[in-house]
Amino acid sequence: MIKLNRTDSSGNLILAKDPENGIEGIAINNGEIYVSNQSFEHWPAEDPSAIVKIEQYSSDSAKISEVYPLDVDNISGMTFFKNRLYMVSDTGNQLITYDLQQKEILKGWDLSKTYKALKGAGLEGVAFDPDGNIYLADDRGGKIYKYKFNN
Repeated sequence: MIKLNRTDSSGNLILAKDPENGIEGIAINNGEIYVSNQSFEHWPAEDPSAIVKIEQYSSDSAKISEVYPLDVDNISGMTFFKNRLYMVSDTGNQLITYDLQQKEILKGWDLSKTYKALKGAGLEGVAFDPDGNIYLADDRGGKIYKYKFNN
């Protein structure tokens, strides 16, 4: 277990301990760890919907080293594919690609419109395989969907 300081370098509470929201997704890219905060609040509110980069500073503790605010609610899963960050939101079944350097959304897809089987799904996870297939975990239907991804 790694204890995480839940404030940023300015003392803003980013990750509240909340029974309904909180740390939801985790992804690693080039040795750097990113987690998503599942929230319905937007920056600069306390406990906002955000991606944070985590820096471990001892064997059992870590701190937030960077905050990436979002205008998207309920980020429930994320992964890297071809060095791009992809996220899913359980609200509206969105797939989002995000530029960490610019701190902005590059593109968003309403997956319920693209894939009719996802209408009413509750997306909680996303992953890609080396062949470019996307896998989406649905916690409402208890299914994993596989699609060819054409970004």
